[in-house]
Amino acid sequence: MAGKLALSIDGRTEELEVAAESGALRVRLGDQWHAVELQATNQSGLYSLLIDGRSWEIFARERPGGYELLIGNRVYDVEVGRGRRAAAPDTVAGAWALVSPMAGQVIEVRVAEGDEVEAGQPLVVVESMKMNNELTAARAGAVHDLQAQPGQRVEKGKVLLRVE
Repeated sequence: MAGKLALSIDGRTEELEVAAESGALRVRLGDQWHAVELQATNQSGLYSLLIDGRSWEIFARERPGGYELLIGNRVYDVEVGRGRRAAAPDTVAGAWALVSPMAGQVIEVRVAEGDEVEAGQPLVVVESMKMNNELTAARAGAVHDLQAQPGQRVEKGKVLLRVE
């Protein structure tokens, strides 16, 4: 069995190739192949994931079009498509939008309107399921249309700010 998937995690889309060989699962991401094992535990939604010998405990909650994954203390929004790259919902007219991947409360806003940010820089902290989730910039640019304020309740999918 072999197939291709478009996997979008927090708005970043990658194409994966998945192959089952001799009972083992292999996944290609970019130009690298990885040995992968995924096993459900006896608790609903809890999985053990082994990637190239490194172990991860994952809690998965299915939702329409994908999953919310809790890995460590971070929640990831995952969209899954077959054989095509999914359109990135967070790119509008050359701007990148920071979209809340979960419902929760804004705990901290670490930037102001007009600030210059670098890719990977923490922008906003949202508390969800009693965990603080640090949301980071996917690209460098200037902060515009800042909508997030400390203490504000946000729904999943709410645009918190844009980087242009």
